[in-house]
Amino acid sequence: MKPRLLLVTLSFSSLLLTTLPGCSGPARRAAVVSNAATPVQVLQVRVGRHIDINLPRPHPSHWWTVVSGARPWLTAKTEKDRGRVRLFAVKPGKTNVVIALRSPTRVIREVVVTVEVKKARP
Repeated sequence: MKPRLLLVTLSFSSLLLTTLPGCSGPARRAAVVSNAATPVQVLQVRVGRHIDINLPRPHPSHWWTVVSGARPWLTAKTEKDRGRVRLFAVKPGKTNVVIALRSPTRVIREVVVTVEVKKARP
């Protein structure tokens, strides 16, 4: 019994370290981590074109959805079963798009991507 208790304590403490700011844990758990201050990346797209954001495939009872930041610059379309979000550029500007992994009862994870929409070429 005691070795199991020790194993659970170690895995919980490593999980706790990955969630605290300034701490790091195993790289496989921190694959997609972002917040409003540190977006995952900055993407550029021209008006009339689209970009695809490929996220990890969710569990069948979870899905990715765009929470905020898309309108009026972008129109979002999600493919729930594949984990892909397609953003169509509508109007020039710059925005932070918040994409959340949801379950029926709560938000599990959020990803923030900065998108810069440029004017269409003449």
